[in-house]
Amino acid sequence: METYSPFNWKLAFGIALFSFSNYITQPLYSAFVPLLLTQRLSTAAQVGAILSACNFLAMLIHPAVGALSDRTRCRFGRRRPYILSGAVSCGLFFLLIPWLEGMWSLLAVLVAYSLTVAYWRAPLSAIQVDCVPPEHIVQSNAVGSCMLALASVMAYLFSNRLVSGGADLRLVFAVGGGAAVAAALWGCSIVREEDSRQMALTERQREPGGLAAALRGQDLPALAAILLAVALAFMANSAFEYFFTLFSTEWMGLEAGRAPLYLAVYMGAYFLASLACSILRSRRTPWRMVALFLGASACVQILFFALCGSGPSMALAGAWLLCVVYGGCWGMVNIYIYPLWLSFRREGGAGNLMGLYFVCTGLASTLAPVTYGLVRDGTGTYRSLFLFCGGVFFLACALLAWAGRRQERQSPDAGRRQEV
Repeated sequence: METYSPFNWKLAFGIALFSFSNYITQPLYSAFVPLLLTQRLSTAAQVGAILSACNFLAMLIHPAVGALSDRTRCRFGRRRPYILSGAVSCGLFFLLIPWLEGMWSLLAVLVAYSLTVAYWRAPLSAIQVDCVPPEHIVQSNAVGSCMLALASVMAYLFSNRLVSGGADLRLVFAVGGGAAVAAALWGCSIVREEDSRQMALTERQREPGGLAAALRGQDLPALAAILLAVALAFMANSAFEYFFTLFSTEWMGLEAGRAPLYLAVYMGAYFLASLACSILRSRRTPWRMVALFLGASACVQILFFALCGSGPSMALAGAWLLCVVYGGCWGMVNIYIYPLWLSFRREGGAGNLMGLYFVCTGLASTLAPVTYGLVRDGTGTYRSLFLFCGGVFFLACALLAWAGRRQERQSPDAGRRQEV
C-alpha cells in the first residue's frame, strides 16, 4: 500500500512567493508597455517586433542559467542566490520603464528587464523539484499557480484603480517593482536550502550543460511534439495577454485603465482553478488533462470571436463570462503541464530540464507579439486576435494528443509513470 508524507503547506507557500515575485510585474508589463510603445511607434507589427526581440534575448539564457544552478556550490544553496539577485534586479529595471522618454533608453531597459526576469525562472522552478516530494509536485504547483494568479489579479485591479483615478503610470510601475523584491525576500526567509558546497556532482552534471544533455536518451519525436505543443499554447496565451487591452480599447471602446478589469476576472478564474487543484488530488494522467483543457481553451477563443461578430455591445456583455471560462481552462493547463514535463527528467538535477522548458515558453513569447502583430495589420482589426489564438490552441491540442498516444503505445505503463 502506497504511503505519502504530509504536504508541507509552509514550504509550498514559500516557493509560491517566488512565483508571486516573478510574475507580479508581468501583467503590468503586458497591459501597459504595448501602450507606451504605441505612443512612439506607428504600427502593431513594430510594437510586436520590439516585444518579440526582448523575449528572444531572454529566451537564450534559460538553459545556461538552469544548468549552471545545477552545478552551483554555495553556502546559501543552489537556487536561492539566482532567485534573490534576479528578483532585485528585475524590480529595479521594471521601476525605471515609465521614466524614460527616449526610444533607445526605453529599449535598453526593456531588454534588461526581460533578461533579469528570465535569469531566475529556471532556478525558481527547479527549487520546487529539489524541495518537494514527487507525490506532492502537482499540489505544490497548484499552490504556486494560486499565488501567480493572485499576483495578476492584484496587479490588474491595482493598476485599474490607480490609472482610472488619474494616477501616473510611474506609481504603478514603482509599486509593482517593490512588490517583486519584497515577495522574493519573504520567500527566501521561509525556503531554506542546504549548504551545497559539499554536494557531490552526478555524472550528467559534470558534463557541459545545454540542450544536448537534456535531450539525451529521450523519445525525440514525442518530446519534439510536446515541446512544440507547449510553445504553441504559450504563444496563444501570450498573444491574448499582450493584445487584449488594445482589443478592448479599439473594439469595445473602453479606456485603457478599465481594460485590465477583464484580465483580472480571467486571472481570478485561474486562481480558483489552481485553488481547487491544490486541495483535490486528480488521478488523470497529466497529458490527458493538458490536452483536454487546451481544446477547451481553443473553443472559448472561437466563441469570443463569434461574440464580437454581434457588435461591441454584445462583446461587452459576454466578455466577462468568457474571460472566466478561459481563465479556468488556462489555469488547468499550467498546473498539469509542469508534472507532464517533469516526466522527462533524467539524472542530474532539474535546472537543465527547466531551462529547456523555458526555451519553449520564451520562444512562444518571442513569436506571439510579432506574429499576431502581422495578423492584426493584415486584418485591420483586433477582433482577429481570438481566431488566431483559437487556431493555435487547437494545433497544440492535436500535437499533445498525438505525443500522448505515441507514449502509451510504446510503453503500457507510460501513463502511470507520468503521475508525478
